[in-house]
Amino acid sequence: MEKKSTKKEATQKETKKKSSKKKHRGVIPYVSKPLIYVLISLIIVLPAFIGFTNKAVDIVRDLQNDLVIDYSDRAINTESFDNKTLVYEKDRIGLCEKVGVIKCEKVGIVSDVYYGVNRVSMRNGVGLSNKSTFDSFRSNIYVAGYSSRAFKGLSNVSEGDKITFETTDKIYEYTVESNTVGMNTTDDISYGLILTCDDESKSFSTFTNERRYVFASYSSMADKKGE
Repeated sequence: MEKKSTKKEATQKETKKKSSKKKHRGVIPYVSKPLIYVLISLIIVLPAFIGFTNKAVDIVRDLQNDLVIDYSDRAINTESFDNKTLVYEKDRIGLCEKVGVIKCEKVGIVSDVYYGVNRVSMRNGVGLSNKSTFDSFRSNIYVAGYSSRAFKGLSNVSEGDKITFETTDKIYEYTVESNTVGMNTTDDISYGLILTCDDESKSFSTFTNERRYVFASYSSMADKKGE
């Protein structure tokens, strides 16, 4: 009986050893396959990705060299206005350059005006459209701003109110004719002034159909006192 039990135990030990060896060997394929895929990726995919990335970087650099500076990269410039050397001609005024001060004191509007209707101009004051012209009583001025900033009180402007636009040496005065909300029917008005902003906190965009428009007609022009 003892011999039989000894043989039985020996057989069980051998079976356990074999099964443990099989289990150990069975793990290798599961580890080796992912390693092979990783190696293939490193050898083939990675160089291709690096090559594509380098090409993309070269394309971006070429575009940066060819494209003009973006509005978001611009900063306001007040030097020429402060020194009273600004020349009021389109080709001689830079984007985001200060060109004047707009006022409607009755409703608390006093804001610097920068050339170009863009986010930089309107974050720092209001923007003057490049369609505007300066020629005494024939001046045609189109100014845009945010209702939450410089033009916060624009909705309170009424017919007959006075609005002034001050340049480096002149003060242009206008009389309000209307204050309405609607579609943009024109970006051009002869012998007058247009102020515009977003209405009811809607985002300002040149593609927005409905905005607030204040139309004012030319009244007078005077030299700045003491200057």
